[in-house]
Amino acid sequence: MKGREVLQQYRKLTREINYLLSRREELQGKMAVVSAFNARESQRNDDISIKAQQAQLDEYAQLGLEIDRRLAKNAQMKKAILRALYDVADIDQFTVLEMVYIRGMTAEETADALHIDRSTVYRWLKKGIQKFSEVYKE
Repeated sequence: MKGREVLQQYRKLTREINYLLSRREELQGKMAVVSAFNARESQRNDDISIKAQQAQLDEYAQLGLEIDRRLAKNAQMKKAILRALYDVADIDQFTVLEMVYIRGMTAEETADALHIDRSTVYRWLKKGIQKFSEVYKE
């Protein structure tokens, strides 16, 4: 995978991690509701309803485990990418790579924030990606 693709993957991973975290939080809320419902239903001794709710609870638990597995995998990839990114020696190139690929800013926004020309942003990005490609090991 080329440096640019790796950095784009980093941005994608960040978005996926944020989505997964919100999904896990949503599942935890649903599990709490189902558990509370099971407690109420067990008092009424409605076995059919309890079994259906337990099946739903089991499904939520499996989804939660899958989310945790994907989060761990994504976090490992993100750490490897960040370590390689920190090894890009030139601070200007690192800053531009960080603003564009980590924060998700456009080249125009980066140029405005750094008070530099947009062509300079592209030049630093190109050189930074080349250095990153040399350093990053999958």
